[in-house]
Amino acid sequence: MEKIGQGASGTVYTAIETSTGMEVAIKQMNLSQQPKKELIINEILVMRENKHPNVVNYLDSYLVGEELWVVMEYLAGGSLTDVVTETCMDEGQIAAVCREVLQALEFLHYNDSYLVGEELWVVMEYLAGGSLTDFGFCAQISPEQNKRTTM
Repeated sequence: MEKIGQGASGTVYTAIETSTGMEVAIKQMNLSQQPKKELIINEILVMRENKHPNVVNYLDSYLVGEELWVVMEYLAGGSLTDVVTETCMDEGQIAAVCREVLQALEFLHYNDSYLVGEELWVVMEYLAGGSLTDFGFCAQISPEQNKRTTM
């Protein structure tokens, strides 16, 4: 496994799924160091329940000792932050990324769940396409509950 990212809740590695030979991303989170475990469960539920070409595909999750391993689609391009700091995107590429991210946000908003994301990372699959990942701080908002309280 190769480390490809580090966040507040865990570390992300790439690995090869032995049964398919497919490259995947594995987010490893030490549960004993997570003050709000419900955010991790929420992230898994959002990924699992929302299938869209521009939302990272959840594959599986495992409890390994004190760690939760979340296996998901590997998006080879890296984070949008890395792409924009290391390359120069032209107007057409920027427009394509914006369009695909907005399509994903529209899907999440209208897919029976009115999701509000405070921390949505955009990951580039290729320079011409983007996908949403990291749903730890998403909330389901309903017509009865039109606000979310956060700390």
